[in-house]
Amino acid sequence: MDRNQPSHLDFYDDLKEHNASDNVVLLVFSEFGRRVHDNGSGTDHGSGGVTFVIGDSVKGGLYGEYPSLEEKKLLEGDLHFNNDFRSLYTSLLEDWMDLDAKPIVNGHLRKWLFYRTGNKSIIQKNKFITMTQP
Repeated sequence: MDRNQPSHLDFYDDLKEHNASDNVVLLVFSEFGRRVHDNGSGTDHGSGGVTFVIGDSVKGGLYGEYPSLEEKKLLEGDLHFNNDFRSLYTSLLEDWMDLDAKPIVNGHLRKWLFYRTGNKSIIQKNKFITMTQP
């Protein structure tokens, strides 16, 4: 494994090695983004960020709008978020895990259609893997 590769990609490589990568979708999400402007020694936490969804069943690409860097479109100096993270959770909960997302995300949100096949076939073929520590 490449020492510079993020651990979640190492995990995904291990899944592929064990022919299990089509059974898993990885969600990489951070609760904070970064501010647009440098503070003299880096950047502070901000509101807008990025989320990655990784898996054999995922249709890659950019979903949503790229945030603007124009000063007038910033949110108190931060990138303005364009998507509600709960809509991504809704997609994963309902289309991958076959769960009702409404009580978890507190309502009905738009879903992202980022799977390679129709949602129902994903639910039917999905095998849940329980991982435990030795």
